[in-house]
Amino acid sequence: MSLETSSPSHPVNPFPLLRLPHELLDAISDYAYEDQFRPKPICRALRVFAEKRFFRDVRLNTYEALGSFAATVNSGAHLRCMVQTVSRTALADSERFVSRIEWTTVLHRLPNIYALDLSNVDPALLEVLVDGGLESPALRKLRKLVLRYNEPPVLNKPWWPGQLARYTALDDIELIWFQAFPAEIATPSRMPLPRITTLSLSIAEFDLWPAQNFAALFPNLQRLTLADTGPRGFGSILATMPSRICFLAFYASSIYPPEPDPVFPIDEYLGRFDQLEELHLCQDSFVAAGLATSLRTFVNLRVLSFDLWSPVTDDFLLSLVDGPTRLHQLRRLVLNYVLCERGTTITSDYTSPLKAGDLDDLVHDDWCAPQWPEDCSEAGLVAVVDAAEAAGVEVVGTALDAIGYEEDWNRQMGKTLLVWGRQEADFDEAREFFGDEFDWEGREFFGDYEWNRLLEEERRRM
Repeated sequence: MSLETSSPSHPVNPFPLLRLPHELLDAISDYAYEDQFRPKPICRALRVFAEKRFFRDVRLNTYEALGSFAATVNSGAHLRCMVQTVSRTALADSERFVSRIEWTTVLHRLPNIYALDLSNVDPALLEVLVDGGLESPALRKLRKLVLRYNEPPVLNKPWWPGQLARYTALDDIELIWFQAFPAEIATPSRMPLPRITTLSLSIAEFDLWPAQNFAALFPNLQRLTLADTGPRGFGSILATMPSRICFLAFYASSIYPPEPDPVFPIDEYLGRFDQLEELHLCQDSFVAAGLATSLRTFVNLRVLSFDLWSPVTDDFLLSLVDGPTRLHQLRRLVLNYVLCERGTTITSDYTSPLKAGDLDDLVHDDWCAPQWPEDCSEAGLVAVVDAAEAAGVEVVGTALDAIGYEEDWNRQMGKTLLVWGRQEADFDEAREFFGDEFDWEGREFFGDYEWNRLLEEERRRM
């Protein structure tokens, strides 16, 4: 970065950091406070730079904090333009410090806010957003609205999201564990939101939603994410979604073992979305045979993802990247359908906490073996990865960690038996495990000098 800057000069011989241009100090503050929920104290000369970062993304965890923020905004005019995102993420408090009028005033005084994330706030505070209480130009730059664990505002109007049309920059709505009442959902919206391009819904009652005409409400929707938090599936909510969606993602609460068949498979609706470029699927959302038919019709599909315990098979996955049925346009295959965990790695200075006689419990509980779906295997996954590489398809995901797991596990088990033998001065278990490789493994693990000493100690104790 050039040292030429319009920043005012510093006093003679300032601390080296203070000699930097203000633009660079702004960038340093961004990085320094990137992961800090509560920034630490800083010298007075640098406070102005820290303030910009601190007030850019405001996170509040109580109503008391929200009240304090409201007071700060009302009294500190120079801070208002710094605020770009506000999130209130805690559970409900017993005392409510912020009134509807105070909340309205705060929103009017934040000219640059573009993201608002509210969790468990009073319905009265949500009503401020949708009942016309905010006058233009309040929230004129708001682009993203996230509502979590909230009761919807009680309004004698069509479904309340339709009232958000007044925010002309808003293009992203996310409702997480939102308590939507069936009667409210069934009321057709008369106020479309043509600017909304991204919608995320995370609820447990998707089968109650088909009465809403989402294509009319969100005519230009491009990205849709649905997360099922209950056991009832996704229902037929896709039936009224606009067909020009290019990104579609499904997520569900992972349950093992998975259900043999999904309650509400989405296969019959997928064919509507012929412009799909990216598709993320999950457990209990599809049947492989039905999905295969839909996938062949997506001429623009570039990214395909399968979440934990998705009902795939080795043959199905291979057909996506190899042979006459492969998806020629596919460029990225995300395989999260199985996972494993490699835990404690045994070294020669490790001391086993187990007592004599506990050899059956040598398996460390921080190692978790992959649980393969039916008709899936490591060998099948390796074949998919090799075929994908040949076809120019990138393969990523947790499933790749399962390759070589058994070999790694056996290696750790052998080392554990060597440690056990040292503690007990008895290497019979290790001899049986390693066979002809026993002496080589012992020397490789402990070193020649220590290994000779341990074998001598074993001979003396026998």
